[in-house]
Amino acid sequence: MPDGTGDEVGVSALAFVQAFIQQNWALSPYLLDQSRLRDLEAKATLSYAASGEMIRYRINTPSGNQQFDDSLKKAITKSKQLPQPLPKQLDLLVTFNLKEMARGK
Repeated sequence: MPDGTGDEVGVSALAFVQAFIQQNWALSPYLLDQSRLRDLEAKATLSYAASGEMIRYRINTPSGNQQFDDSLKKAITKSKQLPQPLPKQLDLLVTFNLKEMARGK
């Protein structure tokens, strides 16, 4: 996968991985509709081999909401194998939040 910067063609590995996990993310629409919860955010470090296989992950900063954090862990676990290889082994710090999830649905 090309790693685009500036006006090069391609998407970054971070954006690719984040979008892939977001596709696997299922969360109750009731949680999404509650405006006070829309600011929830969690940060995770994801390590992928060049083959696209997840080596490990760690939730660095949980959101503080158990439903949100559990749904994120399930999405990460479902994303153990990327649909295509990466340019090299990568450790990525990814931020997940409800605003982005709502926008992607």
